Amino acid sequence: MCSKWALLWTHSIYFTTPLGALFMALRVMLPSRAKVGDTIHFSFPNPAGKVISAFDVTINGKRVKDPEIVTTRAPKGGTANFVFHVKEPGIYQFVIAPISDGGARGEPRMNTLEVPHQSLSEPA
Repeated sequence: MCSKWALLWTHSIYFTTPLGALFMALRVMLPSRAKVGDTIHFSFPNPAGKVISAFDVTINGKRVKDPEIVTTRAPKGGTANFVFHVKEPGIYQFVIAPISDGGARGEPRMNTLEVPHQSLSEPA
């Protein structure tokens, strides 16, 4: 019985039920890990016909005044990267929203970064 329902649930994620109810997939993201001294790039592709020129960044509820941005140009759009330098241990909650040249704010992304007090290569 349990496996039958699991199979039905797997198929139901993408379809409506006979009663018309919609199912929504849940995306669970585990925190990324880094160590003090690492440089982390959060990459965003440029939207069609637009170029990302800035980011609205919040880390642990505090807005970053002048977030570092690195851009790459490519024939099919390129990317913009928010660059974060890990300076101390802790758990960092990011909310990063791209801003295009025209000032339009894109869909924000949420990320979690875990930086332990010891190096990742050292045994616990």
